[in-house]
Amino acid sequence: MKQGKEYELLIKEIYDQLAGEAIVKHDDKIYDKSSKSLRQIDVSIRHKLADIDYLTIIEVKDFTHKVGIGIVEAFARVIEDVSANKGIIISAKGFSRHAMEKGKNLGIELLTFHSAKNKNWETIVKAIVHRKTYYFDIDFNINSGFIPVVGGQNVRVDEFFTYNKKDLLSLDEVIIKEIIRKNSLRDLRKSVKIVNLKNTGLYWIVDEKPYKVENGYISAKLLKLKEEIFYINPQDYITKKDHLKNIENVQEMIWDFESLEQLLKNKSDVDNNIVGSPHIELDLYIFSNGVNRGYFKFNVKGGINGVDIFLNNNSILKKDSKGKRILELENNLKSIKNQ
Repeated sequence: MKQGKEYELLIKEIYDQLAGEAIVKHDDKIYDKSSKSLRQIDVSIRHKLADIDYLTIIEVKDFTHKVGIGIVEAFARVIEDVSANKGIIISAKGFSRHAMEKGKNLGIELLTFHSAKNKNWETIVKAIVHRKTYYFDIDFNINSGFIPVVGGQNVRVDEFFTYNKKDLLSLDEVIIKEIIRKNSLRDLRKSVKIVNLKNTGLYWIVDEKPYKVENGYISAKLLKLKEEIFYINPQDYITKKDHLKNIENVQEMIWDFESLEQLLKNKSDVDNNIVGSPHIELDLYIFSNGVNRGYFKFNVKGGINGVDIFLNNNSILKKDSKGKRILELENNLKSIKNQ
């Protein structure tokens, strides 16, 4: 496939993601009232607002040089001939000074998109990570790990809990929800203890069924908090530059699961002098029982690649025996609740 066509398809893919309910077409044919024929348009976007149809057309130029004033003037005529409401020119190599002046006067957006998908368009992009690592000493006793059931048998408590009888949590997630998220750092440094778990509305999952927690306690004390700022390289990214406003920003970043896993291992080249808003914020909880739990917040649109992972609510899970077991238990709980 020719590079120019690849760049057009990249732009079409980007606007597919940005356009919401609008209709985005590549290599569209639109009636030209001047020539009374169909005119080829690289990318078109159609949307409706207050029952009024709007048409945006995009000209894509993957030149080895900057786009000049002639192309901007010619595109202005195309906008008029096809009765478009808005026109955008996207150039891989930018625009000349005269082209930018003409685009500004004519109200035509002049943009550049770069992507790591093709090395010809690559720019150096690094993601800023702000990681907070919380070290907790925890203690808990939940009825010694057993509860009575019908017939007087004792059944070992599974490692999962639930509040709504359909979404599962592990014990460390319960601690984060019930203690860490509900108390200040100052109080957590003193030690916070929940004595009566009965009032939390928590259920055990035993033999694939929920049983309400009747007694027990959980306590947590914050031993140390460490904050770090550093860079990681995304697996893929797309940047957008508005030449008339002279603004460039990251539109999208893609990470692979392995690189996110590395963030949980507390090994990075820290540089607390980095300036800028973080693309990723990570709260990492390390408990005295050896369990680690990380919560990611992504401040840029993007995604995660990895054939061995899936997203379950806000959790990133592996398609291993534990991950499959979680899905299986959740499906069973939902079916029980709906009966």
